[in-house]
Amino acid sequence: MISLIFLALASLSCSIIDTLMFRFDTSIFKTDNAKWNTWWSDRSKRIWIVQLNDGWHFFKMLMIGFIIIAILLYSPIFNIWLDFVLYAIVWNVVFNLFFDILWRKSESE
Repeated sequence: MISLIFLALASLSCSIIDTLMFRFDTSIFKTDNAKWNTWWSDRSKRIWIVQLNDGWHFFKMLMIGFIIIAILLYSPIFNIWLDFVLYAIVWNVVFNLFFDILWRKSESE
């Protein structure tokens, strides 16, 4: 059951990655601070620890880490097929909640 939490965190990280890639300008991540915006959106800079260059790589690193933890902590809840469906539902609900709703700026902004 705890692996579901880590899978949800991986999905949340994936929603941030996709928001940064496809909807940055209309997301809550874009602010009036140019340096902050650059960290979130500019994937062109390279330092030796790539995951610290920008938000996209940082959350990609977290997503992969959360998936690995979810795999390591997995123990069957029902059976493999029902668990597959449950995990797929959790991934999609979390991803869509954040990507489609929570990471978007409100219309009034």
